[in-house]
Parts: sequence; structure tokens; C-alpha cells
Amino acid sequence: FGNYLFKAERYGATKLYGVEKNKDRYLASTLVAKVLNSNAKFLNADFDKNLFKEEFDYVLCLNVIHHIDHYEKFLVDASKLTKRILLLEFPTFLDPKFLSYKKINKKDAIKMNELSLIGESSKAIDQSYVYSPGFIENLLMNRDLAFRKCNTYRSPIEGRVIMSFIK
Repeated sequence: FGNYLFKAERYGATKLYGVEKNKDRYLASTLVAKVLNSNAKFLNADFDKNLFKEEFDYVLCLNVIHHIDHYEKFLVDASKLTKRILLLEFPTFLDPKFLSYKKINKKDAIKMNELSLIGESSKAIDQSYVYSPGFIENLLMNRDLAFRKCNTYRSPIEGRVIMSFIK
């Protein structure tokens, strides 16, 4: 946790915040920040737009939304904090954990990814939900959130995508 914050700081970013609900990950992040002499701030909390009094140029939600029960509120809150780009990385129906848990073949998962769907996975595999890229795009582009463009990319993590929403 925090790796992208530390990299962004090396490239000149100045206001850096990370939100981590898990206490152990939060403590590890603050320790790494100290070792790196970083100005990144970490909050040990559930994410909520009320944690911040300002918007940010870039908001990154990487490996997060599939753990959130109230994903719609989470995504809308993250969108409202975004001035320029919201970046999301999340598991799709092609995620190996989801495929093994639900016993769905890849051919069917590809078809499911082409639709606007959300799937329920299992907390037992540390992943409550999977999403089709179309579902996330429809959720964020068809609201008054000021996004004008959406791009979808393959994640380096198998079965996941990265989506950028540009204002």
C-alpha cells in the first residue's frame, strides 16, 4: 500500500493521501513513509469523501472496489473528489479467483464481461464482487459526475482491468 503515492511524490506530487481500513496495512504504510522520508499522509479509516475538504487532480482506487459493500457510494464519492482523472483497477468476471470459486469457464466469463453486470464473489477468497467494465462505465458516465471520457486497459494482474475516467 502506498507504492503509487511514493512514486507520484518522486515525480513532484505534493498533496498525497492514502486511505487504508486495515490497521496492519496502515501501520506498514506509515512506517514505509517514515523510512522514505515521504510527506504522504495515511488515514486509518473507511473511505468517505467527508475525510477531505478539497478535491484532488488524480484519485486512484487500485484493488479496492471489490472489497466495498457500498461500491456505488464509494465510486460516486471518489468521483466527486476528482478534478482531472479517476483511475480504477478491479477484478472482472475473468479474475482467476472468481472463476475458480464460481466454476465458470472463460468463454462464459468473456461474454459476461461484455455485458453491464456485477457479480457476487465470496469474502472467503477476499473478494466480495467482480464487475464488467461496462457496468463501471455505465455507473460513472451516466451520472452528473462531469466525466467526458473513459478508457479501459488490461491490468498487469490477470482478470482485472484499469479504467481511467477523465473530466
